[in-house]
Amino acid sequence: MVIKLQGTNSTAAPGLTNDGADGVVVGTDSVDISIAGTSKVKVNSSGNVDINGSPPWSVSGGDYRNISISGEVANSGGFLWLGNGTATTNGGHDLARVNVCNGATIVSQIAGTTDTSANDDGRLSFHTKATGGSLTEKLRVESGGNVKIVDGDLVIGTSGHGIDFSATSDATGKTSELLDDYEEGTWTPVLKSYNGSSWGNLPFSSNPDSTAATYTRIGRYVHFSFRFINFSANASGSGFVKIGGLPFTATHYGASSFGFVNCMTDTDSGNGLVNGTEIEVYRGDNWNTWKNSTINAHLYMTGTYET
Repeated sequence: MVIKLQGTNSTAAPGLTNDGADGVVVGTDSVDISIAGTSKVKVNSSGNVDINGSPPWSVSGGDYRNISISGEVANSGGFLWLGNGTATTNGGHDLARVNVCNGATIVSQIAGTTDTSANDDGRLSFHTKATGGSLTEKLRVESGGNVKIVDGDLVIGTSGHGIDFSATSDATGKTSELLDDYEEGTWTPVLKSYNGSSWGNLPFSSNPDSTAATYTRIGRYVHFSFRFINFSANASGSGFVKIGGLPFTATHYGASSFGFVNCMTDTDSGNGLVNGTEIEVYRGDNWNTWKNSTINAHLYMTGTYET
C-alpha cells in the first residue's frame, strides 16, 4: 500500500493508492520512499538502510546496522558527499569527519580538512586514541601528495615487504628496488688466534677499560664498528689474528680497516677481510700475527659487508 502525499506548499492532498505513484510504501518488513514506483530509500526490519533500491551485495548479519548506496548499472556507482554550506578560506578547517565510537567515546576519526587559506585544497588526517589519552592526529595525507606520520612509526608487518622504489630509474643490472630491512644493535667481538693447527679464542688477561661494538644493517649491507681500549692478552708467541662474533654471516667477502691499533699485532697495522662471521686480519698479502704479549693494547675497527 502506498501512502500518497501530494499537494502544494499550502494544500495537502494525502491519500491511499496502488498505482505505483510517488509516496511512502509501507510493507510487511520495510518502509520505502518511492518515486514513480521505484524504491529510492528503504529501511528494512533489521534497521538497514538501502539507498537506490536493494544493492547487489549482502550486508553483515548479526547485530549490525548498515547503509548501502548502489548505482543503477555496471558503469555507475554510489557516492557520499560531505562538506560545508559555502567555501571557506580558513586553513585547517574540518569540512567532514567520520567518527568511530566505542559507546559514547570517539576512539578514532578520519577528517577531511582545508590545507591552507585557499578554498580549493584539502588534506586527510587520521586520528586515534590510546587508553587514558585523547584523540590525536597520527597520520596526514597532505594536499601536495606527501604522507606525514605525525606521531608513531611506520611498521612493516610482514617479512619481505618494505619501501618500493620502482618508480625511480634503474641500472641495467637491477634485481630489486625494495628496501626491506633496517636494524641497529650491538654485538660481542671475540679475539681469536691460530696455534699452528687450529683456531681458538684468545682470552683477555686484562679486560678492556672500554668496549663498544655496534652495527647498522640497511637492506643486505651491514656496517659495523668496535673498539677495545687498554686490554691485555697473551698469544703465547704464536697466532694469526681473527676477530669473530659479527652479527650476520657475510655472503661475500667484505672489507674492514683499523681506525687505531697500538701494542696489539706485530706491525700495529693492517687490513681486515670479512669472511662468514669473522674478520681475518692481514698485513699486505700475509696474515698479521698477535704480539707475544699484548699489554695495554688498543684496537678500533670498522667495516662493511654484504649478508
